[in-house]
Amino acid sequence: MELFEVAVPLVVEEKEFLTDSGGPGRQRGGLGQRMSFRLLDSFRGAATVAVQPMGQNEPPFGLNGGGAATTAEVLIDGRLLSREEKLARTGALLVEEPSMLVGVYMAGGGGFGPPEEREVALVQADVRDGLVSPEQAAEVYGVVLDPASGALDEDATRTRRQARRIARETATAAENEPDE
Repeated sequence: MELFEVAVPLVVEEKEFLTDSGGPGRQRGGLGQRMSFRLLDSFRGAATVAVQPMGQNEPPFGLNGGGAATTAEVLIDGRLLSREEKLARTGALLVEEPSMLVGVYMAGGGGFGPPEEREVALVQADVRDGLVSPEQAAEVYGVVLDPASGALDEDATRTRRQARRIARETATAAENEPDE
């Protein structure tokens, strides 16, 4: 970030990973990032900034049962730009005032393999590290953790994962049935 700030008249307010932005899977997709910036207070004038994050229109897809990642978004002063606004700007934003905050949510990567096949210990580590929320761990990965301690609820996890596997197998069987 320091090199970026030296090269352009912008200051980075934040840059961080986005929880739950990687596509769920046996191998979780890489996380997207949030970055926000504004003009330096000392800069006199405006700056045109090219903002064209990949994955704005379609989320990066998962493979072999893995889930899609989150899409990329662009915000100005906390307001998401609509598709039409993004197209009208053709990827370039005019930053005119130091008070104007530009935010970019970069897309994550798609997951690989069914999420309920991710090792329970890896899901627990993802939650501990803030990469996956406890809600996504339970709903998507089928890993149920105690909200206070983070301890694994083995019975609830076994039940959820079995239900997810049955649902996936049922959906796959229905897709493979011949049309009459």
